[in-house]
Amino acid sequence: MGHLCKDSGVGALIYEDRLPRTDELIEAAQALGRDPLGWILNGGEDYVLLAGIRREMLDGITAAMKAQGCELHPIGEFVEGSGIVVRRSDGSEVTVATGGWDHFR
Repeated sequence: MGHLCKDSGVGALIYEDRLPRTDELIEAAQALGRDPLGWILNGGEDYVLLAGIRREMLDGITAAMKAQGCELHPIGEFVEGSGIVVRRSDGSEVTVATGGWDHFR
């Protein structure tokens, strides 16, 4: 996300409650007294692909992916400005460091 935002000159708003997560992730975080959000955003493991899709194309692409047995998780939106903000379930907002893995470094 950080690379997409920086290269496109935009910011992003991510909704915490839309992020895909597994029961195992939540259980592990609870057992270790950690916030799973940090792992989801910066855990370093690729477990889903990220794509930017125009809003008017989202329904069609979602249906086409579902027909192929794939599931999309719309997690947020690109916004004017810079930086990445996560809107937590309680309505508070957290700014996220815009790093990301550089596969070519």
